[in-house]
Amino acid sequence: MQEGARQHFGEILAQGKEGTVFKYASTIGQDTTSRKQVQRRLDFVVDLKIVGMEPEKGKNEATFGSLSTETGEGLLRVSRSGFRAAERV
Repeated sequence: MQEGARQHFGEILAQGKEGTVFKYASTIGQDTTSRKQVQRRLDFVVDLKIVGMEPEKGKNEATFGSLSTETGEGLLRVSRSGFRAAERV
């Protein structure tokens, strides 16, 4: 990654944002996925515990729609949905 891009990514993280997308000038303003752009984001692994479930209203009604999770200290709370059928056992 060129130094300017690295510096920009660092500034974005310092603002508390999760990442940025670098695009060729010809794709600026296009709200699409393209091979002419690169996404940079900060990824990390964290242990979460399940603290709740939201019901599913569709074909997976017998299981759940989304899971509410949080860190052990309760400092980070997130909900996750989009589970595949094999993950809903």
